[in-house]
Amino acid sequence: MKLFINFFTNKKGFSLAEVVIALGILSFGLIGISSLLLQNMQVENLTKNYVVASMLAQEGVELVRNIRDENWVLYQDWLDDIPGGNFAIDYRGRSSINITPNNLGDTGTRLYLDGANFYSHDTSLLSTPFYRLITVEIFAEYILVKSDVMWKGRFGERHYIIETTLFNWRG
Repeated sequence: MKLFINFFTNKKGFSLAEVVIALGILSFGLIGISSLLLQNMQVENLTKNYVVASMLAQEGVELVRNIRDENWVLYQDWLDDIPGGNFAIDYRGRSSINITPNNLGDTGTRLYLDGANFYSHDTSLLSTPFYRLITVEIFAEYILVKSDVMWKGRFGERHYIIETTLFNWRG
């Protein structure tokens, strides 16, 4: 019987100080992990926007290239429907050219998303944070095409710019 009583009375537990220290270490570790997860989500969103912006910028250059190539196929002047200066264009090509925007951020440069996940300038669609402005400088035998995509996010204004030279190689 004495052995049985000593078994229950001689047990030592954790002191209050040990419990508080253990909880402090555990909570400090959890705060570090949650901070890392939050930062990871922010970087993921920024990276996603850079990928979308790079594709939109490339699309802008390709739309101008398509107009030039279509002009050759139709035996037209290679610069028909390619305005010099600043303009906005979307996936519909030459039928969607808007020459009124002067600056990136103007309402005419904003891109909207339709139900088929195409970006256009139709203001009745779902608004996105992206703006695209195409700038064309015309020279005798070539044009310089710059596609600038801008978006506004949590960390301010970001830009993704692609430039290319298109030649009149058909003469």
